[in-house]
Amino acid sequence: MMMPLLSGCAGSGSHDSPSAKAITHPSSVNSVANYNVVDITANNLAQNVVPEQVTPVSLTPVTVPDVPILAGDTLRITVYERSDGGTFAPISIGGSVFPSVMVDNNGSITLPYVGSLKVAHSSLANAATTIRNALVQQQLAVGPQVEIEFVTTPGHSVVVAGDVKTPGRVPTIGGKIDVLDAISRSGGPAQISNATDVVVHRADGQSVELPYTQLLLSRLEVTDGDQILALANARRFVAMGAVLKPGQIDMTARRTSLLDALGMAGGLDDMQADRTHVFVFRLTNPDTNPRPTVYRFNMSRGESLFLARMFPIQPNDGIVVSHSGLHDFEKFTTPFLQILTMMRFMHPI
Repeated sequence: MMMPLLSGCAGSGSHDSPSAKAITHPSSVNSVANYNVVDITANNLAQNVVPEQVTPVSLTPVTVPDVPILAGDTLRITVYERSDGGTFAPISIGGSVFPSVMVDNNGSITLPYVGSLKVAHSSLANAATTIRNALVQQQLAVGPQVEIEFVTTPGHSVVVAGDVKTPGRVPTIGGKIDVLDAISRSGGPAQISNATDVVVHRADGQSVELPYTQLLLSRLEVTDGDQILALANARRFVAMGAVLKPGQIDMTARRTSLLDALGMAGGLDDMQADRTHVFVFRLTNPDTNPRPTVYRFNMSRGESLFLARMFPIQPNDGIVVSHSGLHDFEKFTTPFLQILTMMRFMHPI
């Protein structure tokens, strides 16, 4: 009867992380990969801190001629006449305004008195000249002036899709728009900016991908027909062992130090943690020459707080705080003490 009870008690408190000895002295037979264990000190901190790599990203500059009017565009047209008494209002009272003139599928607009005029593929200036000439030829106005501006222009837009608050088309009325501006007009990233990547697909076949935060450093322009895709890309690390809140933790700040990460994991468990063995597991150069490395911190030293503050955590790092030897001893002896206590109640003296 004693053995099942003993095994049950012992199993309930098993470690969820490797011991300090298992980490610092891996078995050459059973270890999956050989790795280096580096003790971080003030003397070698700088050489083991990898600076943040920002790869320059660029696209061919957008060159935009006069933006043409296209079928489906909506125009605001204002006609000024030289003096009162004409068909249209004079400039002194703001002229006659036609606030929403649609360009039909044939590329034409229709104005009162003037009729249908072909304006598709003309610039705004050329379309204004076309309207002005029609007014003069039809003797509808004396010395008229015409102004045109875009209201909406579906043909001049980029598509913003993915993990943004209001995906859809964003107009490029000026012929081009900055990627950061286009995402802002779509409500911004649905996730925190630090957890968002951006893919830009150009209509001419060019394509780039970069973190959203890098858009502040890389001014990228897009034009009609281009696509912008925002992708959620949560940056996380894992905390294990003798911390109060073990698990997978999101990195919400652009820079997260080891000290920050331990705080996000609830801090060290005072009753269980071995402060001399705090480890950071990292796969360096994962894309080119993967090399497992384990960094060890002795958090019992006063300088360790400064070292942990200056050591940045990277996405996919694993932080392991070893359990103390006293905790291991207590875990081994507690089941026996529980059994002895139960036997005392079962067979009182």
